Amino acid sequence: MINNLNQLDSTTFQNRVYDICIIGAGPAGLTIALNLPKYLNILLLEAGGMQRSDESQQVYQGTNTGHTYFDLEKSRSRFFGGSSNHWSGMCRPLDDHDFEKKAHVPLSGWPISYNDIQPYQQQAWQMLDLDKPDPYNVTPAWKDYLQDTEDFNNIEFWLSPPTRFRKKYRKAIQQSGNIDCYINANLTDMQLDEDLQNVKEVVFHNYKKTRFSASARHFVLATGGIENPRLLLNFNTQKSQGLANDSGFVGRCFVDHPHYRIGEFVFADDALENLRAAKPDGYLQKQFVAPNKDFIERERCLNFSVRIEPYRFKLADRRQGSTMWQQIKRASCRTEWTWNLYKELTDKPDSCFDGKVKIASDQTPNPNSRIILGDTTDQFGLRHSSLHWQLGLMEKHTMRVAAFAVGQLFIDRELGRLKIPDWLLADDSFFPGFPQQVGGHHHIGTTRMSGNPKEGVVDKNLRAHSVNNLFITGSSVFTTSGHTNPTLSIVQFSLRLANHLKSLYPVAL
Repeated sequence: MINNLNQLDSTTFQNRVYDICIIGAGPAGLTIALNLPKYLNILLLEAGGMQRSDESQQVYQGTNTGHTYFDLEKSRSRFFGGSSNHWSGMCRPLDDHDFEKKAHVPLSGWPISYNDIQPYQQQAWQMLDLDKPDPYNVTPAWKDYLQDTEDFNNIEFWLSPPTRFRKKYRKAIQQSGNIDCYINANLTDMQLDEDLQNVKEVVFHNYKKTRFSASARHFVLATGGIENPRLLLNFNTQKSQGLANDSGFVGRCFVDHPHYRIGEFVFADDALENLRAAKPDGYLQKQFVAPNKDFIERERCLNFSVRIEPYRFKLADRRQGSTMWQQIKRASCRTEWTWNLYKELTDKPDSCFDGKVKIASDQTPNPNSRIILGDTTDQFGLRHSSLHWQLGLMEKHTMRVAAFAVGQLFIDRELGRLKIPDWLLADDSFFPGFPQQVGGHHHIGTTRMSGNPKEGVVDKNLRAHSVNNLFITGSSVFTTSGHTNPTLSIVQFSLRLANHLKSLYPVAL
């Protein structure tokens, strides 16, 4: 059942205690709600409506005091279905070694292993319409040059249609006999009991500013990697540091997947002819490679994936009669400044090159890269988010060793030559801003999972360390980010949480 809270009065939830209250109807919240037993009474609160509205979206306004980043309001969707309303559909699970402690990466190491999450992959595929996943980027002739090497594995992503949770699951929620879903329900507080150990009730408002409160035995916060910490930090009337923040880690260790161009390449003449013959239309899809565990340990770097992307027009028609060495000579006679100016003004790649190499990287969990509360407030009196995203020497080191390794791969496989940009060769922590993509709109790590309560916010079952009946889910709980798009993993973790919550209610009440 779906109800519009704007049309109801403040007595709606009187004398009612739900089993589980879920805040947020995005991929995480909807996955949990739909995979709990039918004998449980579920309250599902969605802050937005069924369509995007400026009224709701304005709550996501915020400021940025760190590295260049996207507009916080435009980086998320605040209505039923959440950010599934605008995601690209790229899917890949985390790597098994993402969960392991790395001696050279502070605060790495999850309190669970890959085997704890892997059993939920098939069900997550079904949720995301990947029942029979087809690799996104299979071009055999291209892959022949990139078969597994000593350092790299050729990897694949899968594409969801992409699944829009609003469209796919709205009917199931509407027809559910045990889920009470309320849209336009904006969470404004969580009240603890007298011992400050359990959430007693949630307080929320509609857009008419009518106040509501509801009680439940367990609560799940599933509002996203920026909104989860913003809300917890705002709920500070009973605990000055905010809710579930005894460790001080709420909002800390914000990471995205830095997306940067780490080189442009020229195909070797024979390789270009082979690829042209295999793809006469001239269009080669991008190919993905990722380092193996031995490479990461040897180079003391982070996990990453490299995307090798030929320029479409170049395969069909490199300059008439131009060889690889002639192309390289032309490139050597131009400065990077002129290349960048040309590309910025024309929105076209420089004609010296046949393609580019991009990276999507993990990040070091850095407590100083964080979400804090800004100086302005939303229409409900809660302070907006302020993001201070940091990139450092470890991220740059990772990109540099990735570029060198890919350049060597091009030489070893007689594929061509790679030019690495000047900023990446410099021994400093500088990263360019726009027009580079800079990130993936992936908001990760701000209520991180940890075995030690002093180093995170939730435990291995996603229960808040300092609040007995509060669970948090979404990419904010990731201890580290790996290099892959987070949606598939978010659904896996949400299915695992649903299974855990089910274990708290082993029989019909």
